Amino acid sequence: MRRGGNPLGFAVAAVILAGCRGSPPPFEPLAPRPVRELRCLEVRAGGERAGWLRFLAVQGPAGGRPFWRVENRFGQWVGWIDRNGRVFRNRPHRERPEQVGSGSLAEGARILLGLEARPDLVGEK
Repeated sequence: MRRGGNPLGFAVAAVILAGCRGSPPPFEPLAPRPVRELRCLEVRAGGERAGWLRFLAVQGPAGGRPFWRVENRFGQWVGWIDRNGRVFRNRPHRERPEQVGSGSLAEGARILLGLEARPDLVGEK
């Protein structure tokens, strides 16, 4: 058996390793991003807690992307309201959320939480 290496094998390994070096891309679109909670409001209907509105900002290279996350009284995320007042409902197993209305925060919470009357939004938690 011959001692020493195969020159062709070393060349192939060098090319493969050289391809693995380099700096990572400056922006990874699917990378996790930090989220900050900026505010929290309790949603009350008929004197009882119906859910929460949480004002969140997703941090990214262009700054934060704020939205209101709507949670039911069990803390389950049922949808969100964007800065333009558009209301979106989460739909499991669907590619995109469903836009179900637009308007004020109280109206968006009413739609997403299935309330009959406009709820009261109470201070910070």
